[in-house]
Amino acid sequence: MPQPAKSPWLWPVSSSRFSAPPRLKKLTAWFGALADGGEIVDALQQRPWGDYDGMVRDRYGVRWLIGYQG
Repeated sequence: MPQPAKSPWLWPVSSSRFSAPPRLKKLTAWFGALADGGEIVDALQQRPWGDYDGMVRDRYGVRWLIGYQG
């Protein structure tokens, strides 16, 4: 059975999904840009199951959950 394509995800916690090219380096840059002037709620890190995710609150108070299925 074919496996689904792995893709990163980026979305405000209270909004719909936004996808981008699967590049962890790019996600790290997005995470840093959103954290600039905001607050890191949960650091972007690799989880025990192999995926990466983290949560940040931007300077406007919007919470973002950023992740990559690796």
